[in-house]
Amino acid sequence: MLRTGTILLFMLVTACNSNPIPGSPDATVSSAKLTPAPSLPGNPPTQSLDMLIGYGPQTGAWFLSGGQGQGRIGFGIAAGKSKPGSEISVRLDARPLNRDVRVRLSKLDEQRKPVSVIEERLIRRPDSDSSPRPELVVTMRLPEDTAITYLMSVEIIGDEDNVEDTLLSTVEVPVQELVAKLYADKNQFRSDETMVLKLTNEGRTDISLGMEYWIETERNGAWEKVPLTLAFIAIGYIHPPGSTFQQSVPLSKLKKGRYRIVKEVHADGTSLRNPVSFEFDIVD
Repeated sequence: MLRTGTILLFMLVTACNSNPIPGSPDATVSSAKLTPAPSLPGNPPTQSLDMLIGYGPQTGAWFLSGGQGQGRIGFGIAAGKSKPGSEISVRLDARPLNRDVRVRLSKLDEQRKPVSVIEERLIRRPDSDSSPRPELVVTMRLPEDTAITYLMSVEIIGDEDNVEDTLLSTVEVPVQELVAKLYADKNQFRSDETMVLKLTNEGRTDISLGMEYWIETERNGAWEKVPLTLAFIAIGYIHPPGSTFQQSVPLSKLKKGRYRIVKEVHADGTSLRNPVSFEFDIVD
């Protein structure tokens, strides 16, 4: 989980490569990402997910696990935030030899405990040792509910139904809203001043934004974009509810008149991407 003001790296992580898996959400700020999730948001990083949930640990007997254990099966598993009703997937690069695979999607309560199983699939072991072992992809659909966290689990089942290795990941479906306020400490400036622009997340969903903005001027009751040459660092930020982003905006290229500055923000785990604006005057 990224804290306020933390730089967001636009990337995918899997145990073996960075290719999106079939049926997974797009690799954007708002999407679930392919990564093992060792801990749940809001819990100390030393508290592993399996300890909190009650599943067996990732032993490394089958899955790649950062050099620990004998596991050789690469994987990708959905995690992070996703939209309601979207598909999420898990991919194993090969089916484990002489073992069953159980994939389960469960709903978690506010204490991060499983309260119900949404879907479960049991993939039986191949008929013989010589059977092909192609990659395994399992896709499940999230319910339409919001403000819910789900657990995706993958277990390798051995003889006598004992669990030999486990993958666990969480997917959050946030409230589908975007409430953000763009403002400054005053609305009248001189052209030799620098505005400290602020944006506060007033909603219940994390928002993401970059450094980019544009400025419009009011002419005859309509807004027109001011032709400015602006350069921005390509950095994305995630801000949780209640947090504030701020940046400096030089005003030296503006003449006396009425203006508004506009930024585009996105609510993570939603389709909402809206511009927000702040009106101000240059008085000299």
